[in-house]
Amino acid sequence: MKIVITDSDFPANDYESVTAERIGARLFVGQCRTQQEVIQMCKDADGILVQYAPLGRQVIDSLRCCKGIVRYGIGLDNIDLEAATAKRIMVANVPDYCQHEVAEHTLALIFALRRKLLWANHHARAGRTGPRTVQPIFRLCGETLGLFGFGRIAQTLAQKVRSLGLLCIAHDPYVSPEPFQELAVRPVSREELFGDADIVSIHTPLTEETRRVVSEDCLRRMKPTALLINTARGQVIDEAALVGALRQRRIAGAGLDVYWDDPLPPDHPFVSMDNIILTGHIAFYSEQSLYESQQKAMDQLIEILQGRVPKYWVNHFQ
Repeated sequence: MKIVITDSDFPANDYESVTAERIGARLFVGQCRTQQEVIQMCKDADGILVQYAPLGRQVIDSLRCCKGIVRYGIGLDNIDLEAATAKRIMVANVPDYCQHEVAEHTLALIFALRRKLLWANHHARAGRTGPRTVQPIFRLCGETLGLFGFGRIAQTLAQKVRSLGLLCIAHDPYVSPEPFQELAVRPVSREELFGDADIVSIHTPLTEETRRVVSEDCLRRMKPTALLINTARGQVIDEAALVGALRQRRIAGAGLDVYWDDPLPPDHPFVSMDNIILTGHIAFYSEQSLYESQQKAMDQLIEILQGRVPKYWVNHFQ
């Protein structure tokens, strides 16, 4: 059997190599960036592990004997699921590998913005001290955190903020009532969430339905003291509308780990704004989460290649 890693930014692929050897498979590692590069490397692959490389319909149609594709990570927007399903290729992901990391990164952005830590640090280094340098600051305890999307990461975040005195509301029409009840999170409409929350945190996947779902209308509903946090996908937010909201001070600030263009162009308006924190797509990262992603992705691919159903099979077919 031939297993291909199309691309990855892991320091090594030792786990995949040892596991492939254990089942007698050949492992090939690449750094594909285009569909043509993926086609050349994967056309005769039995199984594919992918991080960011594009696996569109052209790639899927070129696969001669592929049984499974597993993404190192959560989002599946770089894989044509419809095309894979038509060819009866199982697709899986690793939706639970970094839920603590992303939840903790979201919390870090909330604290940094609410307490104005970056600005306080800048003033202190220049010899300016005291509250006048950062006024106004508002107490976090008692504020309302609005979770736009209520999957694993948002639920983990809701658990973590209980002791902080934050009230939680969430919008997610695809989640059953049980998690809301168990975590004492009030379900609300999208309009209520953006209007009522003091902090809005985005946790929805990127689909055609959610592209630019955080619209001009949503941003105009937010309080002038409110914060917007995005550790999900950049394309979920109408970026031009957010630039306008921040420039006009219609919201207090934003913390973004993801953007439409990654890396962010040096002339992008966000770069020169003083009411935004940018962290460059690191929310998922810890040494533990990287290894967990590799291990769980490879284990699922082996399940597929050995005729079993992987734990996180996403494109179900008979």
